[in-house]
Amino acid sequence: VWGTSDTNVFAVGDFGEIWRYNGSTWSQMVDIGTGLNAVWGSAPNDVFAVGSGGVIYHYDGTSWTAQSSGTTNALYNVYGFSRDEVYAVGSVIRRYNGTMWEAFSAPGSVSTMYDIWGTSGSELFVVGTNVHRYNGSTWTSYNLGANNGRSSLGGSSGSDVYAGPGSAVALAKINRFDGSTWSEQTIPAAEVIRGIWGQGGGDVFTAGSGGVLRGSRGGGGGAPIFTSAGSAALAVRDTTRTSEPAERPAPAVPSNAGASNPRAQDWRATGAKGNVESSRARPRR
Repeated sequence: VWGTSDTNVFAVGDFGEIWRYNGSTWSQMVDIGTGLNAVWGSAPNDVFAVGSGGVIYHYDGTSWTAQSSGTTNALYNVYGFSRDEVYAVGSVIRRYNGTMWEAFSAPGSVSTMYDIWGTSGSELFVVGTNVHRYNGSTWTSYNLGANNGRSSLGGSSGSDVYAGPGSAVALAKINRFDGSTWSEQTIPAAEVIRGIWGQGGGDVFTAGSGGVLRGSRGGGGGAPIFTSAGSAALAVRDTTRTSEPAERPAPAVPSNAGASNPRAQDWRATGAKGNVESSRARPRR
C-alpha cells in the first residue's frame, strides 16, 4: 500500500487488482490478472506496481500501462526517489531511469531480495537472507548471524535503519543499523514484520502478523524500545475469490493503533469493497 495523502491511497494484491482510496471509499482501478506484490510512487500521476513474472505497471494519472522490466522473475518490492530513479527487487535489481527499466548491480551472494529502502541512490539497503548496503559504487553485506531471514526494511535516515524478521529463525527480534553497525533488539512477540516506517528521530512503527508495534525513543535519540501498539489485525483479501495462492501468507493491516505521531496515528479499517490486500506481504520461504 502507498499513498500521497489520506485521500489518495493505492493498494495491490495477489490477484492483480489495483484499488484506490479517495478518503471515503475504495474503488477498483484495474485487474491485470497477475499477482502484484508492492506499489510505490513519486507523485499521484507517477505510480508503479510490481509483481509475479517480473510484471511492472505504471500509472500516469489517467491509466495503468504495462512496462517491460527485462526479467520474468518475480519482483517483490519497488522503491525510489524521483520519477527517473526507481528500483524494483526480486532475484535481480532493476532500475528505472525515467524512460526504461535497466539492469542494476546486485550483491554477489544474494539469491532473492524481498525489500529495498534507502535515502538516495548512493545509500540503498536490500534484504534477503542477509542485509546489503550500497554506497553508490559497491555493496557491503552484513551477516546478522542466527537471525538471518529478514524480509522488511525501513527507517528514518541512513543512521536509523531497521530490518524486520521474515522467517522463524528471526522471530521476536528486529535489527537496527546506526550508520556503522547493526544491533539486535527484542520485540514483544514472535511475529513476521511486513512493513516498517519511521520519521526523523521520532517513533518507529512496524506492521506484521501480530499487529502493530511502536518503537518509542522517549523523547530522546538512539535505539527505540518496542511495545505493542494495537494487537488487532485485519486480514485483507478479495473475499469474492474462492482461494488464495498457496505460496503467500494472508497479509495484515493494523487497526486502531492510535499513537502520538500525527502522521501515523490514524490506523483504521477503511471498508474496502471486497477487501483489499495491503502492507508489503512477502512470499513464504
